[in-house]
Amino acid sequence: MSIDDSGPGEVQPDEPDQEVEAGLVVPGTGDPGLDETLRELARASAIPLEDQLPVIEAVHRSLQDRLADVEG
Repeated sequence: MSIDDSGPGEVQPDEPDQEVEAGLVVPGTGDPGLDETLRELARASAIPLEDQLPVIEAVHRSLQDRLADVEG
């Protein structure tokens, strides 16, 4: 991760398959559904704590579904 000189506090990913979400670098997995789930989790860190639980639960369900798809 590096700081971009174009603007104050702009975080830039070190690798092209990484994205910046809510100030965090989110690695790309190559799986669009999983990548979106990881971005949702990163965005949750920017919302009030009491609003994070439903997001985390949704992310957990999504990851469980993805694992069930792989195992099934």
